[in-house]
Amino acid sequence: MTDIEHQEVAGIERELDQRFEALRVDLEHQFDAAQRAVSAAMAATNERLAGMNEFRDALKDSQAKNVSRDEYTSGLSGLHAQITTLGEQQRSFLTRAEYAAGHSSLAEKITELSDRLTKSEGALAGGVMTRSSLYASLAGLGIVIGIIVALIKLVPG
Repeated sequence: MTDIEHQEVAGIERELDQRFEALRVDLEHQFDAAQRAVSAAMAATNERLAGMNEFRDALKDSQAKNVSRDEYTSGLSGLHAQITTLGEQQRSFLTRAEYAAGHSSLAEKITELSDRLTKSEGALAGGVMTRSSLYASLAGLGIVIGIIVALIKLVPG
């Protein structure tokens, strides 16, 4: 081989070495960039998974505080029974109009009895009331007062 051929071969080798070195540097840069991208993706995935775990924990806490369907149904049927019982009890109460009518009727009877006592009607002998008529009048008055007290206790509010 001649010197010129050797020079041409050496030039080609240098050129190939330069290209090879440029390719190696370029591949190293691409590999570094790819590793940075993978690291960033892994970090983002870890953050996302941490957020999902927090959300799952919050759901578990929420479910622990919620009432189950069976508990709800049981409680609802208990409330329904209580409401039914209260409705039945309310039907036995007197309305205000019924109370007022009964009260005024009793008041009239008391007034009537009082008038009879003051006018000496009934069992008075010679202007003097006998013991038995006094006891009977007091018993009647006690019954009337007892009825009034019972009506007052029955009226709500």
